[in-house]
Amino acid sequence: MVSAAVYLRLSDEDRNKKSEADESESIQNQKSLLTDYCRQRNWDIFDIYCDEDYSGTDFYRPDFQRMLADCESGCINVVLCKSQSRFSRDMAVVETYIHDKFPEWGVRFVSIIDHADSLDVTNKKTRQIKGRRENLPDPLLPTAILWILKIKIILLLTKWRLRLSEIYFPGIFRDGDTGKLRLR
Repeated sequence: MVSAAVYLRLSDEDRNKKSEADESESIQNQKSLLTDYCRQRNWDIFDIYCDEDYSGTDFYRPDFQRMLADCESGCINVVLCKSQSRFSRDMAVVETYIHDKFPEWGVRFVSIIDHADSLDVTNKKTRQIKGRRENLPDPLLPTAILWILKIKIILLLTKWRLRLSEIYFPGIFRDGDTGKLRLR
C-alpha cells in the first residue's frame, strides 16, 4: 500500500492571489497534477504539504520539516513533487534526503516533470545533473557538464576495457579506423 506525501512549494511572490488565504494558481496547478498522478496509480495520499513563499534553498520550511518528520516516523513511503527543484534547490539537502535518508527510511522519491524515481537506480546521476543544472546561471554550463560526463564515460570504458557495443551511451561512438572512443 502506497502512502504518498504530496509536496508543493512556490517561492515567488503570489501576484495572482486574490487574498492572503487563497492558494496561488501555481500551487493549485501543482496540487491538481500531483493528486491526479496519485489517483491514476491508486496511491493513498497521506497528506498534502504546502510551503508557499519559501525559497527552495530554505531548509526550515514548516511543511517541509513536517513532511520529513512523517517520513522518518514511517507514515509515508513515497514523496511526490512536481520537480526535484520543488523539493529543494540545495544539492546538499537533495543528496542527504533523496539519496541517503529516504532509502534508509524506506521512502521513495518521485518527481513528475524530471521523470525522477529513486526506485530506478539508473537515474541517480540524471537527478543530480538536473538538480545542479537548475541552479546554474550560465546556459552553457549544462552543455559543458554533459561533455565532461561523456569524457569521463570514455575514460571509464577504456579503464574497464568494455566494448561500446556492450553498453549504449548517446553521443559516444567507436571510431572504425582507430578503434578509439570518440564524442559526437
